[in-house]
Amino acid sequence: MTLILSGLTAAILLRLSAEALLLFLSAGGRTGPLGTAVLLFDPLALSAAALGLLALQTSKFGRMSALKRGALALAAAVLSFLDVRQPWGGIRLLAAAAAAPALAAPFVLAALARRSRRAPPRAVVMTAWAFIIGACVMAAVPAHIATRVNELGLISAVPDSVQILDYRGQRNKDHYPVCRFRYNHLGYRDEPPAFGPKRGRRRVLIVGDSYIWGDGIPTNEETLPGRLRAELNRTAPGRYEVMSAAYPGLGLYGYSRFVDALAALASPDVVIVGYLGFSDHDPLDPQALMDGLSSAGPLRNFLLNFKAAQWLHEASVLRAAAFWRSAQSDAYFRALYAHFAHKAEARGYRLLFLTYTPPSQGFSLPSPIETVDLSDGLRCPGYADENWYGKDFHPKPKLNSALAKILSARIIGPAKKKK
Repeated sequence: MTLILSGLTAAILLRLSAEALLLFLSAGGRTGPLGTAVLLFDPLALSAAALGLLALQTSKFGRMSALKRGALALAAAVLSFLDVRQPWGGIRLLAAAAAAPALAAPFVLAALARRSRRAPPRAVVMTAWAFIIGACVMAAVPAHIATRVNELGLISAVPDSVQILDYRGQRNKDHYPVCRFRYNHLGYRDEPPAFGPKRGRRRVLIVGDSYIWGDGIPTNEETLPGRLRAELNRTAPGRYEVMSAAYPGLGLYGYSRFVDALAALASPDVVIVGYLGFSDHDPLDPQALMDGLSSAGPLRNFLLNFKAAQWLHEASVLRAAAFWRSAQSDAYFRALYAHFAHKAEARGYRLLFLTYTPPSQGFSLPSPIETVDLSDGLRCPGYADENWYGKDFHPKPKLNSALAKILSARIIGPAKKKK
């Protein structure tokens, strides 16, 4: 038992060391073999910690010889290494990594409390067991507390609900106002979606992440879909209807899933994608995470109920973006861009990418994708101004109004062909 606890402690310390080194390398923009090794080592250390946790609870493992234990640990590490080297193969392992810190520490504390000669204070033991019971409940309860997967298989908020968010206690929010979120029956911050007959109207579908969802936007009407609906009703009364589906943390994979699912039901004439350039290549896209965990019910419930998918995405964008670039990843996302273009041609809708951040890393958007580029005066300056919040860089209502006028003119006008 001492050997197992020592190994678990060492694995956790190594993981923390890897996290610190990864943060340092990402902040400095450094890549190369060392960065790749750290990125691979982090989930490996977590899998070792999970193995130690399993050892604490499995009596058969405890009776194994040291040689067999070492061989099993090595086999787990090799399998984990082979898994994370695939473009999307690490999704399940990284999801387990998100849950491991929350689950491992209480079990270790409880094990120490049972086996040590000097038991920890009763308050520590009770707290540890409270965490264990809470985590088990969150894993057992079907995912619907904070986040869920809706009837279309898409990640969403709780359908037909109202959420009031007061950001004043969150330091990373730059003077956000109190926001009221009204969700439709699919769990998106918009009016009920238009799936019925068009009755002579042209239908516009908007998908995106928190920029379209409206992080920091007080009301639904002040989000970009709300502003665009009002602008089209003003300039072309009765000719257009607007529907949207957005969720914080989505990337290119999630946008693709949303467009495919909703376009099949709504038959839109125009599809708009809120596009953030290379940031949308995040492999921890919440929709990809949930699709990768479709058969792992308890872990999926745990992640959804604690909104861990959003935390993973934010941490990945802020700390690990320097390591996303690889030949496999580039090929995967080029194929996704081609998929967008193919679907637009097959279903006959105009496809506009609203480029908050232009394509980067040598990527170009294939035809028939049209781009709607922000002018220099509207792009995020890197600090707070009249159009942008200044800490986590989200649009303000004024920018949504300006973009609604630009998009309205493009929608009503003819398609622009690429040169």
